[in-house]
Order: sequence, then C-alpha cells, then structure tokens
Amino acid sequence: MYETKRLRLRPMQDEDLAALHRIFGDEETMQYYPAAFDAEKTGSWIEWNKKLYREHGLGLFAVEYNGTVIGDCGLVPQTVDGRDEIELGYHIRKTYWKQGFAREAASFWLNHAAENGVSRVISIIDPQNVPSRKTAAAAGMTLEKRSVVFGREKVIYSKCFT
Repeated sequence: MYETKRLRLRPMQDEDLAALHRIFGDEETMQYYPAAFDAEKTGSWIEWNKKLYREHGLGLFAVEYNGTVIGDCGLVPQTVDGRDEIELGYHIRKTYWKQGFAREAASFWLNHAAENGVSRVISIIDPQNVPSRKTAAAAGMTLEKRSVVFGREKVIYSKCFT
C-alpha cells in the first residue's frame, strides 16, 4: 500500500468489484476501449492484476480517495513493436475527473518506477483520448510515436529515467 497527498494506492481485492465496475461498466469512461466491461470482465480485470502482482510484482492498484475506490493506476508489462515495456495505466471514475487524481497517481508510479530501477515507462493511449494524453504529459511523459497496439492505432507516451 502507498499514499500520496490525497490518495491511497493498494492492491485490488475481490471486494472492489462493484466500485471498479462503476468505472469499467461506464460507456463514456470506456469509449476508447472496444466496449465497456460487464461485471464478469471487471472481475477478470481484478484477477489479471492479482496475477501480475504475484508474477511480476506490479500491476494496476486500486486508487482510493477518502476511503472510496475511484479508479486504478499502476504499472503493467506490455509488448509494443516487439519490445518488452512497462506501461503506466490509469482509469478514474468520471465523477472524479478534472480534479488531478489521475495525474497524482500517475506521477507517484513514475517516481516509484524511477526509484526502483526501471529505465523507461510508456503509456499506450488512443489518439482521440485527449484527457488521457493530457494526464500523461502533466505527469512528465512526452509523445514518442504512433504504433498499432491491440490491433488499433495508438499513441505512445514515454518517460526515460537513465
């Protein structure tokens, strides 16, 4: 578990299903994904992250504000253009948008990566997702390139620590 000025970041738990489904089940929040998640897919998301914690020591963590789960944020392994990468990902419930929570959590994870010997972190973002692009930039990442990831064109933001 970690804390920032306003947030608590902790591993996801099965009990987070309802709170996370409010995020992943929302059409507007998930407009840059192929589709919003049903409850089963949200449960699979939690299980995927628990597996990442066990196998890689990283994953997306639940983001709490005043004791309420308002999103997730963290680091996950990805492959882009044949290269193994560490991706910074984040999702915040729309009632908490535009309050700096995603930037605060993202900045924490970038600092955490740097302090733990990670040389580079990327974010994979839909080109039309302007708020996510702004969050990546506000956290100190820069636009690096466009690439096809998950079968769709994405922009890749990156930050190097070497």
